Amino acid sequence: MLFLKIWPSVLAAEPRVKKAVDKYALRYVQLIKQAIRADTYRRDLDPYTAMSLMMGGMCHLTAVWLLYGRKYDLMKKGRTLFTTLHSGFVQR
Repeated sequence: MLFLKIWPSVLAAEPRVKKAVDKYALRYVQLIKQAIRADTYRRDLDPYTAMSLMMGGMCHLTAVWLLYGRKYDLMKKGRTLFTTLHSGFVQR
C-alpha cells in the first residue's frame, strides 16, 4: 500500500521523473512491437499491457526487496520474472 501511495505522488511532484519513466516505458513498447513484427512475440500481444506487466513486476520486486531488507537476489528474481513473462509473450 505504501508503494502504491508514494509512486503516483512522486510522478506528480517531479515532472522530470515522469518524463524519464515515460521514456523508459516507451522503449519497452518499441522493443515489444519490434519482437511482434519479427514474429518472435504473439501478434495478439498488446505492447502496452506487456510493458505494464514487465515494469509492474520489476517495481513490485524492487519494492519488496527494499522494504524487507534485501532478503533475495534481486537480479535472479528479475531474470525469473522476465523469463516467465517472455514465455507468455512468444509466438507459438
